[in-house]
Amino acid sequence: MERYHRKYKQHRRNIPVSVRKKILKQLYHDITNIANQNGIKLILIFGTLLGNIRENELIYYDYDLDFGVIGNKNDLKNLYKILKHKLNSKYHIKYFKIPLIRKYKLKIEKQNLMLILIYFKKTTNI
Repeated sequence: MERYHRKYKQHRRNIPVSVRKKILKQLYHDITNIANQNGIKLILIFGTLLGNIRENELIYYDYDLDFGVIGNKNDLKNLYKILKHKLNSKYHIKYFKIPLIRKYKLKIEKQNLMLILIYFKKTTNI
């Protein structure tokens, strides 16, 4: 397992920054357009949010995009189905689960870059 992770990380490091940013910007554009067209509310989270606030763009050393889906569980499932239908020719789309949270991952097959979608339950409690 350790050997796989080293190989995976090394492969990602070999992707030039300009190529990574171009792919991630296109993925960002694709995801936000599809979500907006289907009335699904997305929020930036983790490193994507940090880059947006700190650098007003993607962090140059980042390898993924992180979005939260606000609403109900069906919004996340629907977005996943729509992405699979509309973007399957561009990206290899894979689903995985993490205990206690439902998490979707859209992975770009050749470059090992990915999109992470996490569902956040809408609440009125503060």
